[in-house]
Amino acid sequence: MKQVLPNIRLFILLLLGLGSWSVQLTAQTYTTYKTAVKKPLKFYTKAKTAEENGDRELAKEYYLEASKQDPTFIDAYIKLGDLFVDQSNFPAAIKYYESAYALDSNYLNRLHYALGYMYYELDHFERSVPFLKRALTASKNKERKGIIKDLLARAQYAVEAIKHPVPFKPIKLPPTINSSASEYLPSFTANGEQLVYTVRRPIKEAPRVSQEDLFFSEKVNGQWQAGRPIIGINTPFNNEGAQTMTTDGRILVFTGCDDRGQCDLFISYKQEDYWGAPINMGRHINSNGWDAQPALSANGKYLFFASTRNSKNGSDIYVSFNRGNGQWSAPQNLGPTINTPGDDKGPFFHPDGRTLYFVSDGHLGLGRTDLFKSTLLGDGKWAPPMNLGYPINTNGEESTLIVSLDGKTGYFASNRENPKLPFTDIYSFELYEEARPNPVTYLEATVVDAVSKEPLIAKVELFNPDNEAIFYAEKTNREGKMLTSLAAGNRYGLSVEKENYLFHSENFDLIQASSLDQPFQLYIELQAIQPVALIEEGEAPRPVILRNIFFETGSAELLPTSTKELNKLYQLLADNPNMKIRIDGHTDNVGQKEDNQILSENRAKAVYHFLTEKGIVADRLAYKGFGESKPIDTNETAAGRQNNRRTAFLVVE
Repeated sequence: MKQVLPNIRLFILLLLGLGSWSVQLTAQTYTTYKTAVKKPLKFYTKAKTAEENGDRELAKEYYLEASKQDPTFIDAYIKLGDLFVDQSNFPAAIKYYESAYALDSNYLNRLHYALGYMYYELDHFERSVPFLKRALTASKNKERKGIIKDLLARAQYAVEAIKHPVPFKPIKLPPTINSSASEYLPSFTANGEQLVYTVRRPIKEAPRVSQEDLFFSEKVNGQWQAGRPIIGINTPFNNEGAQTMTTDGRILVFTGCDDRGQCDLFISYKQEDYWGAPINMGRHINSNGWDAQPALSANGKYLFFASTRNSKNGSDIYVSFNRGNGQWSAPQNLGPTINTPGDDKGPFFHPDGRTLYFVSDGHLGLGRTDLFKSTLLGDGKWAPPMNLGYPINTNGEESTLIVSLDGKTGYFASNRENPKLPFTDIYSFELYEEARPNPVTYLEATVVDAVSKEPLIAKVELFNPDNEAIFYAEKTNREGKMLTSLAAGNRYGLSVEKENYLFHSENFDLIQASSLDQPFQLYIELQAIQPVALIEEGEAPRPVILRNIFFETGSAELLPTSTKELNKLYQLLADNPNMKIRIDGHTDNVGQKEDNQILSENRAKAVYHFLTEKGIVADRLAYKGFGESKPIDTNETAAGRQNNRRTAFLVVE
């Protein structure tokens, strides 16, 4: 893959090649190999012969002796620096280059870039800047000039970033997750209680060979339990890792690589207590290049991933749209705002539905790869990426960032405790305010039978009341549970349905939400459809509140946002032709009692008319207004009054 910063090998070739980086002819106050006297020249010649014969250590000894014999021997210092560069010993190389530079800073133009580059690599950014500026002025080669200009911009950015560090206090996850192997790329469910992550560990049959596997852990009493491999996903010799999971924990997409290094994306669906057999996502998603590092949106509708399918540009980030029934759209490149001529990868799309975190070496940053944040704008374009700053980003390779649902906690992998070892652990840290996504909370519900309290497998649908767009549509599991995220800035309607049961509805208005620290946790009791005569003695039939029916303020005019709920009520009556209901209207206690009574009756009547106009026979319907007489909440708060302003229906036969 193309790197914006040259790797060590390319750097050495650039450094040791002369070309336009030639010797400058100036008045000499030093010795060159052309002007050296006999004794230092003898050691210099021996050094060159040793170097040509591949004995670099002997060459260093002779060059060093030549410089001792003549402390102004500039070529000897440069040759010593070159040999240490070849061994990636930058501190030693700098020592000898600086000695040459002190004799004549214009003797060899390539020393400007050499010193600037090495100081940059050693994190001495301020010292690298003046050398790089001189290198930029001296260079005549267009391509080389571009490399220098990019490195100078990075060095100048690093100087300012280090002067203004962002808050960053990483904490390692407990030993139940981190081990002597490498752990990285965590994925969490919406409630933060379940975790899937990647582990690289030795193969028992071949201890010198390691492989990636997916592990699972869950919290019990607030403590992470020991991670364990996911059965049915991991294979004996191939790599499975770099995964992503929907916030309800039901869909898993991961990277699978064979022993030839061919990597494709696979998808698996949760089947109660186990994961279904992985399915290769096919040529529609996968290519002949490297396809990896997937990131699902919270609802599973969008899949972001990195790919080298266009090898001219290294890796780019793509997105595909879930068309349903296992079908995905052709991947679309995210475009030049996100993708650069370098490598752009490691996407994470936050459950707020707008914020993308990713890794790049093409955008301005401190190191070979930095972490960035971008926001999806209203017109479908991406905002210019924001570098997350120092010390989150360093001069090294940064790994993918995962951000918690509430946007306050970041997770990443690092070997910071022992940088000399290749093993990484998972860390968490508090993400500073400017780097956070929009706030998100979650909805967790348990659906049971109203009488037996037994869990029910019911259809749960979250939708936008304004346009009926579906955010979430799944069935509860066999424990009657469901889990999904709710992003700020949206209104949500909730419908819970099961055959032979009355439906249940809720409404969540998060448009004005200023704090989403508290999740929505619901215990929903569905009433079975049965003749009123069979209801146990002493237990009155319970009305079903229609929380997604809305009226104009102070009016009985139904708003268009009520249509979906009204149609559900119509369908319930159409599916149960013997059912008769009474529609009830209620108000809060604001205003005159008589006015509230009339308003409640008119609102109930409006629903009655909607149903009769749709074809429900009038003698199956009745309506009644109760005004402010039957509050279900306090009238002392805005939220309480809103709960009291309601429309409901009661099965009467």
